[in-house]
Amino acid sequence: MGAGDGRRTVAIWGSCVTRDAFAVESRAEELAERLPLLYYGARSSWISQDSRPLPVTGADMNGLTGFGLRMVEEDLARTVIDRLVEHQPDLLVLDLVDERLQLLRLGRSWVTGSDYVKRTEMWTKALAEADEVSSMTQPRRQKLFATSARHLVKRLVKELPDTTFVLNEAPYTTRVADGTELPEPQAGWARDLEAAQRPMTQVLVAEFGPRLVRATPPAEVAQADPNHRWGITSYHYVEAYYHWLIDLLLTVEPTTSAPARNGRRIIDLRPFDVRRPSLRSLLRR
Repeated sequence: MGAGDGRRTVAIWGSCVTRDAFAVESRAEELAERLPLLYYGARSSWISQDSRPLPVTGADMNGLTGFGLRMVEEDLARTVIDRLVEHQPDLLVLDLVDERLQLLRLGRSWVTGSDYVKRTEMWTKALAEADEVSSMTQPRRQKLFATSARHLVKRLVKELPDTTFVLNEAPYTTRVADGTELPEPQAGWARDLEAAQRPMTQVLVAEFGPRLVRATPPAEVAQADPNHRWGITSYHYVEAYYHWLIDLLLTVEPTTSAPARNGRRIIDLRPFDVRRPSLRSLLRR
């Protein structure tokens, strides 16, 4: 495992904008050999994961199964970081796109309003009884995120000592690859969400410090795909975006544990090599 044999295990806590890179068919064999994906956690806000678990029964889930059920259960039980710690990946790729989702507060518990949980009786009850409803663009949301990120980053860096954290910055774009722009009001929503995401990004940069690699996509690949299988939105990109992300992950030098000094464990950070591939070659793929 690790850079020595060219193989790095990967986990994701984010959204489809990162997961879709691992579904690029033309690179399936390379991904399986060099970047095997161990775990994908999504549809759960950092704020929710930092709050008190919310017990629910199977009857509350309205027959949810498979991926959707797992996403809701991990959100309500606050177990995303537990799963990451179990896997101890070489690379943990984060993105903040699912922070766009509505949140509900019930006492000290937050619930992430994913499309899956909104199918359940539990969501209907929670919406009626909520003490607070939060959208990504509300000013208070930034403060909530900053507090939760401070708590959770401390745990992540402590319990994943040999993991390199990569932030896929995944902008909300208004540019479509066919030369057009998203129509209004979708373009306005994208601008508002991007404005809300930027300070959250800066919070993670500050909290992770040198343990974080920023994956900032060039504008040429951060374009909406007019033919995306999940539909055209500000965060469903052209395939070149996913090739760019894969190539970046293949070049990241992992963190390593240095020998202990004076009884204390020291984390040694090798210089990160995140050479960007030629944009022309990406766009030809």
